[in-house]
Amino acid sequence: MTDTTSTDEAKACLNCDHPIQTAEKFCAKCGQKQTDGRVRFFSLLKDFIGDTFSFDSRLAKSILPLFFKPGELTKQYFLGKHKSYVSPVRLFLFSIIFFFGLVALKLGEDGGIHLGNDSSQKEQFNKKLYHNELVAKVDTARITFKEQISDPEVHAVLDTTFTKALIPKDVADSTDFTMANFWGNEIGIKVSSKDLYNLTAEEIMDKYGMEGFWKRIFFGKTLKIMQDGESFFKFAISRMSWMVFLMMPFIAFALKLLYIRRKKYYVEHFVFSMHIHSLAFISFGIVILISPYIHDAVSGMVFLVLYVYSFIAMRRFYGQGKTKTFFKQLFLLFSYLIIFIFGVLGLLAISLLIY
Repeated sequence: MTDTTSTDEAKACLNCDHPIQTAEKFCAKCGQKQTDGRVRFFSLLKDFIGDTFSFDSRLAKSILPLFFKPGELTKQYFLGKHKSYVSPVRLFLFSIIFFFGLVALKLGEDGGIHLGNDSSQKEQFNKKLYHNELVAKVDTARITFKEQISDPEVHAVLDTTFTKALIPKDVADSTDFTMANFWGNEIGIKVSSKDLYNLTAEEIMDKYGMEGFWKRIFFGKTLKIMQDGESFFKFAISRMSWMVFLMMPFIAFALKLLYIRRKKYYVEHFVFSMHIHSLAFISFGIVILISPYIHDAVSGMVFLVLYVYSFIAMRRFYGQGKTKTFFKQLFLLFSYLIIFIFGVLGLLAISLLIY
């Protein structure tokens, strides 16, 4: 039998189907190493370690100018040094995962927010509610006895006994809900505190005869938040990273307007914004890590440092004087607050609808 394989015979690359000579080790089109499809364990391990350490080295190389040379990383990226540093989007995603991951852990350690759904708190509430009901019954009996017995001394004994047994009432008998629907009509309903803390939203709406699709939707959501505010808070926080990511195009647009004469492309403002936020999220993440060992005033200093950092970064990247940069930074800060407020309101609205 004749061997038909030769060094000059062309095969197809298994990745892109481009013709590749048998003697060639890599595909000229896609760069993949010539293979028969089988992968050795050590080859898989080698690729994993290579990719991981390649990312780590580029991450370290990106972090240094990001922290200590404001605006320099963005300048280097647009000078064409793409392979030397982590891509802006990847760095930004790394920073928000780092920060919000630590926020989630911190909330877990501290126990988050505890409202009516906590079992021990619910038990304490029911005890207070029962006591209030008991005091009300004793008070009714006292008044009845005073009406039947005219002796002032007996009245004094009853009043003294009632006063000693009375504990200041700190639980309301009922909660008044007042809401407005899309048509501007107010809808109000009183729900007893006992029902509020012990029944589900659906059970309360059925018991009190709540009708109407939108009325039940908004009333039910409000009750769920009151009964389990911790879950809603964590639900909204878990989606805040998306809110921040969606803010980036608007912040980049504000920068575009501020520096419209600088003839920079929109993507340059976008990358600059991502680099600034990457630094901010990594910095806040570090503060969370070391917060048990530092004073709160030191944590607050991070905002001042970031403000100074962004000023230097804007001067270095956009190349304008101190005065212009100062006023443009103030305008950018004002725009940022507006964008952030609308972002939070949008996040809460969406979280409320899908919660």
